[in-house]
Amino acid sequence: MSQSGLSTGSDGEAIHRIASTLDATNVVDVACAVRTCCGSMVRRRYGEEAAATAAVIVASRRSTRAPIDPCSASERLDLEPKAVVRAIVRYETKLSAPASPDERRRLRQTIVAIDELLAALDAGRSNPPRLAGPGFEAVDPRIRALASRPLTDVDADALRRDRTRFESDLALARLGVELFVRLREECSE
Repeated sequence: MSQSGLSTGSDGEAIHRIASTLDATNVVDVACAVRTCCGSMVRRRYGEEAAATAAVIVASRRSTRAPIDPCSASERLDLEPKAVVRAIVRYETKLSAPASPDERRRLRQTIVAIDELLAALDAGRSNPPRLAGPGFEAVDPRIRALASRPLTDVDADALRRDRTRFESDLALARLGVELFVRLREECSE
């Protein structure tokens, strides 16, 4: 039985086995969500192994890990690379695209900026950290404005709520709408 709760039986087992073989067990939940969101047509057309491999590859592309190369994965699993690539294309055309790299970078930089502000607050400093340089060029303007005033004026609890919201926004940007919603639904059950 799948540990993810998204898929059970041979469907989840194939994804777990393939993810384990490809050292990608951290994307199993997303890979199961890919299969659930896209239905069984890909599996019927390209076969269980190619479809499960494609789901793991698509999930890796929408994760924080390095994406899995389809040709390397096909070779390692002794699968026909064309079937795996076609299955990937099918999944990706059925799913909404993730946000642009610039948008994901903006969200990541904003989260780092919030972490810097929270660290300064936790350390009891009254002066904000300097958020300058290329690592902070895309920070959300509202968060950047907080770094230009004394930390005594900053509400740490509100900043923590902002961080939670930006983390959620980043997950949505990385996964795309359907996968984000599917994973949220599964977490709330």
